[in-house]
Amino acid sequence: MKKNTCIFCNSTTKRLKYNLPTFHHFGFKTISKKVVFRQCLNCLVIFNTKKIRNEYFEGKKYFTNEEKDHILEKRNKVTITRASELAKILKKELKNKSNLKILETGCNEGLLLTKLNKKINNGFFYGLDENRYNKKNFPAKINFHFLDSPDIEKIKKETFHLIILSHVFNYFNEPRKILFELKNSLKLNGQLFVVVPDIKKNPFYSLMGDQKLILSHKSIINILNLSGFKTKIIEDTTPPAPKINIFLFFTL
Repeated sequence: MKKNTCIFCNSTTKRLKYNLPTFHHFGFKTISKKVVFRQCLNCLVIFNTKKIRNEYFEGKKYFTNEEKDHILEKRNKVTITRASELAKILKKELKNKSNLKILETGCNEGLLLTKLNKKINNGFFYGLDENRYNKKNFPAKINFHFLDSPDIEKIKKETFHLIILSHVFNYFNEPRKILFELKNSLKLNGQLFVVVPDIKKNPFYSLMGDQKLILSHKSIINILNLSGFKTKIIEDTTPPAPKINIFLFFTL
């Protein structure tokens, strides 16, 4: 790949430089004193030119310190979490289908998959995560499978009806390669569900220097469409809908 070309579509890019610091996603430790990214003039994706190394995600410290589920709201003694909201959205979109094979990349301890198990009949749930410590608390059920290796290439082709990427897509150093592998892992008419931070609603997220991709609504649609996916935008209007995320369904 030529220098200063897009890491996704190989098109020409422009330099983005601002006198603002960048921070680590956890603990907000300063990474650099200036923002230096590049933006593709074709697909519009903004990316960090440096290779992202997030060993923190793989370590025991992340496993013990990470908030196990993101609380969105507490209302009438009921706690609304990110996992419960996503499960509700997916239940609606899957239209009561059964016997589905579902993979979540970056599954943590399988909180979302656990909630989907209560909503989908006879489902089979696979969790892929770089942090091997999560296997300890992953559901020990016959229809649950934790994948130790982060290598998606080992998954057989046309295996899954649905693949979930919730808040992980922006960390991929090689997004084009990953999307190709995920696409091969989907069955015909399979679906890819993507949730990413919306920098339009939360521009400070663009200062997280440990991300590879800084994604806007338009750029993520562009790069998924270029990979052969059809786009469906999901608007979750039921209070308390998450206010800083983009929900997208991509179908082969």
